[in-house]
Amino acid sequence: MTDILREAFFLPGDHAPGRFALLRRPAGEVRGAFLYIHPFAEEMNRSRRMMATAAEAFAHAGWAVLQIDLTGCGDSGGSSADAGWRRWLDDVSAGYAWLREHLDLTPHLWGLRAGCLLAESWLRQTDSAASALYWQPVLSGRQHLSQFLMLKAAGAMAGEGSAKTIMGPLRERLAGGEAVDIAGYTVSAELARGLEEASLENAARPHGQTVVVEAVSGERNLTPASADARARWLEAGAAVIWEVVGGSPFWLTQEITLAPAMTSRTLALIGAWDQ
Repeated sequence: MTDILREAFFLPGDHAPGRFALLRRPAGEVRGAFLYIHPFAEEMNRSRRMMATAAEAFAHAGWAVLQIDLTGCGDSGGSSADAGWRRWLDDVSAGYAWLREHLDLTPHLWGLRAGCLLAESWLRQTDSAASALYWQPVLSGRQHLSQFLMLKAAGAMAGEGSAKTIMGPLRERLAGGEAVDIAGYTVSAELARGLEEASLENAARPHGQTVVVEAVSGERNLTPASADARARWLEAGAAVIWEVVGGSPFWLTQEITLAPAMTSRTLALIGAWDQ
């Protein structure tokens, strides 16, 4: 097992102290690098232990992993009110550029849940040839936002409101350029719009390889939505591998859970990736 080095620092950003970053890398030769992009809202917090464990395993296997907290998230500068889709794309650009400059190689992107949507948006906008690793990807940003807004509706339904009477005004406020507060997070209109427009349901990226790994606690079959998306990607000629392993939904559970099979299977799948 390769010895690893760890370094925490801040990348320059619009809000002090900047963008928090944590680098794990092998002490010796680096075979390649990943920029990790975390999920949205509470899924980010619930997945931290698993992703730290996975990043350690990647580093022991010879891969460098740079984990960044997006603006307004975690230990990065700003509050959730400062978060925005374009700003997050800039965060990805900053992390990507840092890896290229300091490790002298072309990084791959590694997304979890909504982080996959952000990674794919960045890859499509930049026309990058980088490869992508997507864990348990959110396929529809619009659906993901709706599920998040339902947290507000659920709270109202505990009183005298209803989902319909809450969801409608929330979407109207966002469409009108207002921010809304949901479960302790402020969601700007620009962030909501970017998330809604993001999708992995169809392949639209001509470059790079994509590996998708999902974890299920029951039978190891793709969901109908994932199977449909995989079929569309393959039909479009995308270089994609889409697999399922056994594991707990660590991004959802209140208690800390792990899905080690995601890590071991992923390392096997990316073994042939060059720099």
